[in-house]
Formats: sequence, C-alpha cells, structure tokens
Amino acid sequence: MQGIVYVLSNPAMPGLVKIGMTERSGYGQRLAELYSTGVPEPFRCEFAYMVSDAADIEASLHRKFDNARPNQYREFFAIDAREVREALEDMPGSECTDEVESAMEANVKKRRTQEIRAARDLTQAPKSEQRAKPARTRRPNLNFVEMGIPIGAEIVSVTTGESAEIVSPRRILFRGTKTSLWAASQLTTGRRHPGPPTAEWLYNSESIGDLYVKTYGPYLG
Repeated sequence: MQGIVYVLSNPAMPGLVKIGMTERSGYGQRLAELYSTGVPEPFRCEFAYMVSDAADIEASLHRKFDNARPNQYREFFAIDAREVREALEDMPGSECTDEVESAMEANVKKRRTQEIRAARDLTQAPKSEQRAKPARTRRPNLNFVEMGIPIGAEIVSVTTGESAEIVSPRRILFRGTKTSLWAASQLTTGRRHPGPPTAEWLYNSESIGDLYVKTYGPYLG
C-alpha cells in the first residue's frame, strides 16, 4: 500500500520521536488530529518519506528500534530523528517532508481556529452554560521566508560560528544534512535540549529569535 512513513517530534516530549505511517490521501488532517486535548503542543514533522509499502516499512522500523521504546504499546522511541531518516533513505521512495509539514500546520491552524471560535461562543453564553475557559493560542512555527530570510540565505551559529543554508521555509542544510533548526541547535550546543533554537542562530548579525518576535509578535498565552 502506497503511503507516507513519518517521523514526528513534540516540544512537550523532549528526547522522543513518533514513527508512524498514513495513507497518501488526507494525511494532513489525520496527522493534525494527533494534536488533541491530551497533547499541549502540536507535533512537528522531522522527516517524511513516500513509499509503496508503507505498512511493511513502518513495521520494520518499529522492529529495528524496538529496544528504544519507553512503552511497548506506543509508537514513541527515545532516539534521534536522524537515525530513522538514515534508515528510510536506504529504502526506495522519495522525501516529502516539506509537503507533510505544511499540510500538518495548515490543518492544525484550522483546528485551532475552530477551537478558539467555540471557546469564544461559549464565553458569550449565559454563565450557567459556560464550562470552559477560552483556548490559549500557540506561537506559530517559524517560517524563514515569512521572517524575511530568503531561500539560499546563510545563518550562523552563535556557539560554533558554523553556517547553515536555508533550503525551504522551515528547513536548513547543516553539515551536509537537510534538517530542522532544533536538530541543528542540538549539534552546535552539544545539548540534548538546547532551549529555544532561534536564540542559537544569527541572520545578518541579527538573532533569529528577534526576527521571530518582529514577525509574529510576543507570546501572549
């Protein structure tokens, strides 16, 4: 069965990745549904791969990394997303990370908007009908292009002085690998949980964190 094998991370679950698969049709909505009331932050797509036998490949990855499962009944693994990526790239298929990430983000925004509207309607109802507080909004995922950093631009690590190239609105090329700002910050700082990755990088001598605030505003949640 053709489908997408994906590797997801979540800021609320540091050190863990989720390895799963989904059919090609409607994947954005299905993956966005992982952002439920039991998860404080939406998942982020670290890597996605289009394959012809998604179920078999997912099962083989689960077997390969079985010893890294904190819970044998869940699809979470205490490993680096790069390990899964390297295993997938040895298999026939094609990368679709940016496509999946964009679809997930669009559906999460749609879901969040619906929740905010529902909460707003509830707060306007009589007190006897009010059962919940307004939903808190989450800071948007950074988008280099929206922040004025063009594709092909160079950013520099504050810690090591190394440079990385912007290769898509949300991904960079660092040490020869297409990756996320978070994963690259783990490498430059040497810390498993490096803190806000935007504080680790500069664009034209300006902190990406400052550019983020200028673009999206301060967090008011």
